[in-house]
Amino acid sequence: MVPMTLSARALAVAWPTVGEVLHGVSLELAAGELCVLVGPNGAGKSTLLRALAGLATPSGGQVLLDGAPLAGFGLAERARRIGFLPQEVNPAFNFRAEEAVALGARVALRARWHETGLGAQGRAAVDRALGAVDALPFATRRLDELSGGERRRVLIAGVLAQEPRWLLLDEPAAMLDLHHQTALFRLLRALAADGLGVLCSAHDLNLASRFATRMALIDHGVITIDGPPEQVLRSPELARAFDSQFRLVEDPPGAPAVLPRA
Repeated sequence: MVPMTLSARALAVAWPTVGEVLHGVSLELAAGELCVLVGPNGAGKSTLLRALAGLATPSGGQVLLDGAPLAGFGLAERARRIGFLPQEVNPAFNFRAEEAVALGARVALRARWHETGLGAQGRAAVDRALGAVDALPFATRRLDELSGGERRRVLIAGVLAQEPRWLLLDEPAAMLDLHHQTALFRLLRALAADGLGVLCSAHDLNLASRFATRMALIDHGVITIDGPPEQVLRSPELARAFDSQFRLVEDPPGAPAVLPRA
């Protein structure tokens, strides 16, 4: 039996205007772990997430889903297995929050887009997803009536409602306040503990290290270190990537805290 994995194998991705942005990246995500991608702006985090979601065509290497090439899966099957939330989303329609989340539930239920109503099962999936991100209080409000952070939570709920096996999130904590950042990462850790494979990017090294089971540092399109958070935070690779513009403060138990240099 092939283990449940989502992996990049010697993956290269090039964009027309900038050339190659990923250079032979290999990364394997297993069910049950929360892996957080860290690295400077422009290092390739978003491109790697898009490639693993099947939204960026490799110029070299490949993406494998459970040992089979991801390119061989149809769009609908990918959507049922992989939930992806990009860093920036501009919904085409001004849905109510619960309607936006219902789009994800339709993927899980294999419902056709023109069908009206989701039934009790779909309604329950929508409510579960909204509740998981503390968004039930504004379920009936339209997206343009929400703050940036509230809208972000609704979009995350929409991905959760797909009930995917793999969750790929690009900067999911962006625009969230401290309370909801922490709550979100607790949720991601719990989802991983329940058997999902979760990969997300984050700029907050402290938030990442407190909840990740694993961290991977990407710098100039190459993963330079991949391992437990404490190992990555103490590594010379991290110091080089951020030009040593931080210092570590021991904060037992667990990984040290990261503070910027004055």
